[in-house]
Amino acid sequence: MILTIADNGIYTEENPLKLGFGTNGMMERCKLLSGECTFTGISPQGLTVTAIVPIDPPITKK
Repeated sequence: MILTIADNGIYTEENPLKLGFGTNGMMERCKLLSGECTFTGISPQGLTVTAIVPIDPPITKK
């Protein structure tokens, strides 16, 4: 399953994305489901979040 969300918010690629509680939580949950979560800047401003998770993921323990 692939979920992509994009916005035209205040993020610009001029500065590195600061990972916080929310972004780290998204990455952790995707990893627990054997997937991945990426964040990509949109020019001139905005951000795309893409979560890729297998349909039948093996659940991993922390």
